Amino acid sequence: MGIYSKLKSLLEISNMTDAELSRLSGVPVSTIYSMKKRDSNKTDLDVLMSIASVFGVNINYFVSDNPKDFIKLSDEEIKLVFKYRILDKTAVKCVNAVVDCHLDKEK
Repeated sequence: MGIYSKLKSLLEISNMTDAELSRLSGVPVSTIYSMKKRDSNKTDLDVLMSIASVFGVNINYFVSDNPKDFIKLSDEEIKLVFKYRILDKTAVKCVNAVVDCHLDKEK
């Protein structure tokens, strides 16, 4: 799996476009498109650092076989994850609906 494949997952989760990522990271959109086209395991370290900071992940996320191990969480986020994991299926659907609703309002 190449770097852009992993980046694509983050973009989908965040409901973000390549152009929005470019604006937030300062990485030219042409560089992001080039990453998409090649989907290789090589790219400039500064580019990875800028992109990783947008998503709050360690740059190892892009080169690891198990990228989920490198997501940085604040103490508050860790508490929320633990609370989320003990919810039943109905409560999970409710939480996801509320989050999706708020994310839709921000666009």
